Amino acid sequence: MAPVRLCLLVAIVVAAALPATGQGVALLSHRAIYDLTLALPSLGSGTASVRGRLVLEWSDACDGYTLSQQMHSETADDEGGTVSDFTMSTWELKNGEQFRFTSRHVEDREIDEVRGTATMGRADAGGRVEFSKPPGERLALPGGTLFPTAHTLLLIRKAADGANFVRAMVFDGSNNDGVMDSTAWIGKRLQAGTYKGVGASALASLASWPVRVAYHLPESPDAVPRYEVAYRMFENGVATDVILDYGDFALKGALLQLDHIKPGC
Repeated sequence: MAPVRLCLLVAIVVAAALPATGQGVALLSHRAIYDLTLALPSLGSGTASVRGRLVLEWSDACDGYTLSQQMHSETADDEGGTVSDFTMSTWELKNGEQFRFTSRHVEDREIDEVRGTATMGRADAGGRVEFSKPPGERLALPGGTLFPTAHTLLLIRKAADGANFVRAMVFDGSNNDGVMDSTAWIGKRLQAGTYKGVGASALASLASWPVRVAYHLPESPDAVPRYEVAYRMFENGVATDVILDYGDFALKGALLQLDHIKPGC
């Protein structure tokens, strides 16, 4: 079974506190906790059950955005079971030109670590990634590549404008595979007052949209996605009703707790 990494949530559950931060998008600095369970039966992977917990924390940091996430999962399959722990921390400059990242994935005593910095040129200029782990490794980023918070802000702005389809190249620093080609489908606007779940005090007065994002490697945009994410996206950046689809199995992320946190600025 492929490692269950929740790094893909970086692109959907990031937030800020200042209305000026995303060209009019007023977002929420917050900590969100999700309960993870198997959403759909395994299709050939042998996965019988998954349980886990994901904690995401985002904050405005004056000149940039910080995001940390911790995910623990326990998977039962035909071979017994697997325990996996994934942690990640990132910092993103507000103008989208710099990005720092570090991640660590531990599964059955095997440790995979990634660390480095990424820079993007202005306008349509490309960028590059310099890894300190694996040491000496480099990647080129095509012009227009977005880092996670910039991608989230783009989706919210496009949804508010009534767009139904958004395509963008994204680099999130979760591994050294490089940039991902993302395709987002945005559904009909859900009016304020329709949400009754966890965090309703912060979300009930806001509009939201059903969103599904597919991630491909750039060289195979028409192939089966590496993974897909579906969720309800609120205009303050919070996500609920999360589905993480890895192809042969899918996970459901139910929001357990939502806390407003003081920005780091």
